[in-house]
Amino acid sequence: MKRNIFITFLSFIILMTSCEDFLMKIPHTKLSDKNFYRNADEINAAVTGCYNALLAVKNSKEHTLNEVRSDNAVFPNTDNINVTSLAFYPSVLITEPTNDYVELYWASSYHLISRVNRVISNLNVVASENQKWQYEAEIRFLRAWAYFNLVRYYGDVPLITEVLNNGKEAREIARTPVSEVYDAIIVDLSTADSLFAELDTNYKKEYGRINKWAVKTLLGKVYLTLGRNDEAKPLIEDVYKNSGYKLTQNYGDLFVESLETTKGAEEIIFPIRFTSGGLGMGNYFSTDCANIYQNTFGNSLIYFSNSLRDAYINTSSTTLDKRYKINCSEVTTGHVVSGFNYPVRYLAKMVGLESNGAGGYKSVKLTIKNDGGLDFPELRFAEVALIYAELFGEEVGLPVLNDIRNRAGAPVLTSADIDTKFDGNFQEAVLNEARLELAGENKRFFDLLRMGNQYAVNILTDLLNTEDVYSSLYYIQAYNLAQEVLRNGKVDEWRLLLPIPFNDIMRSDVLEQNPGYTR
Repeated sequence: MKRNIFITFLSFIILMTSCEDFLMKIPHTKLSDKNFYRNADEINAAVTGCYNALLAVKNSKEHTLNEVRSDNAVFPNTDNINVTSLAFYPSVLITEPTNDYVELYWASSYHLISRVNRVISNLNVVASENQKWQYEAEIRFLRAWAYFNLVRYYGDVPLITEVLNNGKEAREIARTPVSEVYDAIIVDLSTADSLFAELDTNYKKEYGRINKWAVKTLLGKVYLTLGRNDEAKPLIEDVYKNSGYKLTQNYGDLFVESLETTKGAEEIIFPIRFTSGGLGMGNYFSTDCANIYQNTFGNSLIYFSNSLRDAYINTSSTTLDKRYKINCSEVTTGHVVSGFNYPVRYLAKMVGLESNGAGGYKSVKLTIKNDGGLDFPELRFAEVALIYAELFGEEVGLPVLNDIRNRAGAPVLTSADIDTKFDGNFQEAVLNEARLELAGENKRFFDLLRMGNQYAVNILTDLLNTEDVYSSLYYIQAYNLAQEVLRNGKVDEWRLLLPIPFNDIMRSDVLEQNPGYTR
């Protein structure tokens, strides 16, 4: 986890910077009521602390909870099972309450929420109404974002919107029903939207900082997830038509370091920012996604699946579509076991890209483990365009899909293609395009869920019934585990939710486990 830096250092950095430098990448720190929250400058520093808490959330091996549990990624062909067992079991939808990654995501999310709650409770020290509105809007977004992810991963979760004074209070907080958590998410985002509307008209977009377009995008996604499409439409349409964000010219430019200084920044609505160089602010996912056999500091935890590869083959092109080699990178040498050469797969874009000198891109060479400099593109305009296309249907949406495909060099989709490749179902065409476009960005599992549990069960059952998950050195072990998961002929719905972490249940007086899990 991130190393703590003394509070005096953070205070000095914040107080020496201007408002425009708010989102310089500052290390994590501990904030307390005794030495903080006394004036606007310290609230400014505390808000930055909320942003910095995002790093721990994104560094909590989320790929193993999302991409690996979807049909996009599988357990890799690696013999290093002692290191990668925590990723191996989720690839066959076995996620135990004792899984470190399950607990890490939960804990880092609630740490972010705790920081937000404390800042909100102290905003009265900010004299400027505009400044106060801006801070509140930003951190309400962050709290809503955290809960939106928690509720989709874990189901009912404790809803905490006030500062807890002691451990006894925490132990007595039970899980809140999903519907009530969503109500709170909508309140936070609607409040943030209203606060941004009250700000001066000269409020400017700033790379890395939450603005009204990020709020509208996330609120639109929440409504889409809930099936409240009529409420999602005006929000997403506003972002699509009026935000000023757009598809950047080159897909690879979205995944280079120092993104804020490149063309790719014009597409990124909400990045989670990282800095390499041994400062304790680098990302972990670059290491997780990197090829262990050709990149010294790679872990090879995330391999793209045959299913994802086939989606490109069947609905796009592995030669024309520039996204293919960036999302489905593969080398045929490097991992030899018993004379057999296992191909090595990885998501190059999540390692970070640089020019290969021939008009294309290659993954960067990591120099320090868990110290990637790539910002995570949490919300970007291409996703907004995909949602816009889905909400407004084929007549409006098909040209939008083709804008995305044109950027990638992929063949144009026609109405005839919708009929032949997607059985006339335009929504399926959009979901497929989202898969090709957003692979590796922790969207796919959520897309499966929002289409309904039965939809997700069918997709994942088909996956476990193929050779896809058995292509590792641990064929027999993977096969036996998958057969156990499929003992009723299909994946059980309860496996779609993560378990509540075992340690949190043990520390609590009232927390109960999700159905299906034994501890």
